[in-house]
Amino acid sequence: MKSAISTALALFALTGCAATPSDRDNVAAAVGTPFYVALKIPTCVGTVAVAAPLIGIGQLAKPGYDAARGIVPSTDDDLRRTLRDGLTANCGPPYTVTP
Repeated sequence: MKSAISTALALFALTGCAATPSDRDNVAAAVGTPFYVALKIPTCVGTVAVAAPLIGIGQLAKPGYDAARGIVPSTDDDLRRTLRDGLTANCGPPYTVTP
C-alpha cells in the first residue's frame, strides 16, 4: 500500500513537470499540479454523484424529444445545461496548473 501511494505521488510530480510555461511559472506549475489533480478527482466524483441523479430525475420529469409523436424538445433545458457545464468545468481539462 505504501508503494502504491509513493508511485501515485511520483506520477503526480511527473505530471507537473509536463507543463511548459516560463521559468518561475514552471516551478509553480510543477509544485501545484499534483495538488490540483489530487483535489480535482474528488471534486469530479462529487459532481458526478450529484449531477447524474439530477439529470435522470429531470429526464423523467420532462422527457424532451419524442420521435414517434414528433414532439420537439423544449428550450427550457437550463438544469441540464447547468449540470453539463458544471461537469465540464469540474471533470474536464485542464489537468495541469496553467500560469
